[in-house]
Amino acid sequence: LKTEFYGLIGFEIYKNYDILFDYNSNLITLIEPSHTKTFIENSFAKNNLYELPLTMNAHIATVTVSIEKEDLKMGIDCGAEANLIAEQHLIQYEKYCNTITHDTLKGADNTTKVVTSGKLNSLQCGKKQFKNTKTVFSDITHLNDGYKINIDGLIGFEILSQQKTI
Repeated sequence: LKTEFYGLIGFEIYKNYDILFDYNSNLITLIEPSHTKTFIENSFAKNNLYELPLTMNAHIATVTVSIEKEDLKMGIDCGAEANLIAEQHLIQYEKYCNTITHDTLKGADNTTKVVTSGKLNSLQCGKKQFKNTKTVFSDITHLNDGYKINIDGLIGFEILSQQKTI
């Protein structure tokens, strides 16, 4: 991304708030949970709203998505450039991708590695379908083992940027 950053805002900062991600306006809004319902009614009265239940796994909010009617448990990573699916699912899902290539994935710690990537034809989040989303396949055992969770991947900018998300 060629963007220098100096740190990350973590769970300890926002754990007591609901968060609105508005990538089109380059805006993050922290909302007191007791005001969220009113905020939604006032801000989104004319919009179609889609609700998707989430579960907290350690400090990672997770949602269930589906690819060709197969469910995956995905963490939400607002800083991820692309969606990420655990590499053990590559053989199962690469047939639903086009333009399979190898890319370099760079983490927040500046380490890089070569990963398989492609455009996933369709990913369903609740009632909303996302088409042609950039997706990488990589090892995520460090996340699952390090936080004692069991997720299949992460959804990031590719999904979160297509609408305002709370």
